[in-house]
Amino acid sequence: MALMAVAIGLSACTVKKTEAPPLAGPSELGLSLRTSIFPDILDQDGISQSAVEIVARGPDGRPMRSIPVRAEIRVNGQIVDFGRLSSRSVVTGDDGIARLTYTSPPAPPEAVDYYTVVTLVFTPIGTDFNGSDPRFVEVRVVPRGVIIPPNGAPRPDFIWNPTVVTTFTPVAFDASSTTDEGVICGAACSYSWDFGDGTSGSGVIVTHEFRRANTFTVRLSVTDRRNQTTVTTKTVTVTDTPRPTANFVFSPTAPRPGQDIFFNAASSTAASGRRIVSYDWDYGSGRTGTGMTVAKRYDTAGTYSVTLTVTDDTFQPTGIGVVTKTVTVGVAAPAP
Repeated sequence: MALMAVAIGLSACTVKKTEAPPLAGPSELGLSLRTSIFPDILDQDGISQSAVEIVARGPDGRPMRSIPVRAEIRVNGQIVDFGRLSSRSVVTGDDGIARLTYTSPPAPPEAVDYYTVVTLVFTPIGTDFNGSDPRFVEVRVVPRGVIIPPNGAPRPDFIWNPTVVTTFTPVAFDASSTTDEGVICGAACSYSWDFGDGTSGSGVIVTHEFRRANTFTVRLSVTDRRNQTTVTTKTVTVTDTPRPTANFVFSPTAPRPGQDIFFNAASSTAASGRRIVSYDWDYGSGRTGTGMTVAKRYDTAGTYSVTLTVTDDTFQPTGIGVVTKTVTVGVAAPAP
């Protein structure tokens, strides 16, 4: 009887139904977001467009209205402005659909197909960013016209001669070994030089003189016919040009007063690549002269210091050589 009473008491109890909480925002558990694009291949001309649809459905398959969605453009995983969207933020309508358009970017300078695929990413905006699951569509962008292969960058290179560079010496810089697309570029490329000393030049082969000793960074920029530019640099060490060496001989070596003395400076030498342009004499008697060979007579016996100064074609203080020799003029012989 006791067991029967307990069973009757339990059968009299009621269980209350628990209600599910309302959804707040576009919950990923209750939201189905489907995206589509047409066409999925566009001409890259700045005007061609693709239509994009974003369809939002609830857990029961019915359209979900007023669902905000953020849109962005990505290329190679990076957010970029490659082309344009009619809107960066859309909201689904009563039919659960949001629509926008994607317009292709302007035509490139050259019709080179880099197989660019644009990814349009759509993320529902809700109350939990971590719970937002982006959806995406892809569209292939193709340049119009005759497609040409990608342009390889030129490969600049240069040498100089002489390899040992001194001041005020002409140096030939030669970029003839520069290649483009694996072949010698030659006149098909343009060449711009920066010699690192405040001067510049242009051309495959250029000549330049450095006016001071230092280490300079020479910069060569090469641009091919498709306006692709590459730069290379090399360092050039410049030393001062050696001074010219002054030297002379005279005859007779034991002259008498009033006798002509012939001075010859032909044994003077300039540095490699240079030449002597002037010979200046100081006879030690208050008189001077010029020229490679000169004649002089002394009226008074004595010892005189004769100085020769030679100047090379740099016309610089470093281009001067000096030598001094003594000339002894003896006593005149008695008259017969």
